[in-house]
Amino acid sequence: MRNLHDLESQLFWCREWYWLRLWQECGSLEAATSFDRFQIAQELLADSADRTREWAMAGRGKLADHLVEMLNHASPFVRQEAAIELGSCCPKDHDSVNVLIERTSSSEHSIHDRACAASALGEIGAKAYEVVPMLLAVMEATKDQAEANELRYYAAYAIENLTGEIDVLVTVARLCLADCHWTCKMLGLALAERIIKRQPDLRSSFVPLIRPLSDDVIEEIRTAARQLLDCS
Repeated sequence: MRNLHDLESQLFWCREWYWLRLWQECGSLEAATSFDRFQIAQELLADSADRTREWAMAGRGKLADHLVEMLNHASPFVRQEAAIELGSCCPKDHDSVNVLIERTSSSEHSIHDRACAASALGEIGAKAYEVVPMLLAVMEATKDQAEANELRYYAAYAIENLTGEIDVLVTVARLCLADCHWTCKMLGLALAERIIKRQPDLRSSFVPLIRPLSDDVIEEIRTAARQLLDCS
């Protein structure tokens, strides 16, 4: 008898259809039990035997369509999972990219939903010319909002995934280093280190922002800042 791992490995070529069935019939991937996965995998494996490559490729768009609908689910956990899945499977030319841009930029959505959307945009990697300025604007607009630290963190993370432009990355690093939350500070220190390795002449410009962090109340930040200053 085939086990679940064997079945799922055989569905690799049409995995988006498999994930779509799990979402549609179980509510989300997280909600699917091993029995659900086994049964759906068996059914899809039998159904896909005579399907074409075009059918398999269409599954990605269908899954993205469904995940966009799930972004408005009543459960924040389902919304989060839908955004994460969009980040891993969404085609770059899919309309969901525009939906994620709107969610990230709009204060009508919760901070967590906006952060999840920002993270997904960074993973998808589409429309950087539009997404990067929007994310920078979000970071700037929320820099004094302590409760929006998660949003700023994922916006910064997404920007680094989307662009290698040094001027943009320097701006992001500076915003993170001056942030009130420790996760953003740590990201800023890591980003500053990567920037300095690429362009050593920028080292001195970061020192005034890094030096105060060498006395931060959080040991992890103090250690990272002092190591970076020693290298500087």
